[in-house]
Amino acid sequence: MKNLNIKNELNIDLTKSSSLVQLNPNWVTGFMDGEGSFIIAILPSTGPLKKKISLRISITQKAHSKFVLFYLQKFFDCGQVIPSSKDCMRFVVKGGYN
Repeated sequence: MKNLNIKNELNIDLTKSSSLVQLNPNWVTGFMDGEGSFIIAILPSTGPLKKKISLRISITQKAHSKFVLFYLQKFFDCGQVIPSSKDCMRFVVKGGYN
């Protein structure tokens, strides 16, 4: 089986943002299923319900693959790409309700 180097085969520098890349929704679904974390937390709050619901979707990748996270951010049109650890980056979307 031939090992394809996408960067060379398509002549695209995947380390930089490109309008040429359009993510397939089916690929995004599989990637989120395999790599993503979906977190629902109920936390104490000073609001009228005394509880706060926190929602978060997160995907972490090594820094050399951070371009994927920026493509996901563009695909969903929300979220942030932030440092996660020494050599990792994270795409995260947060929400909540008091």
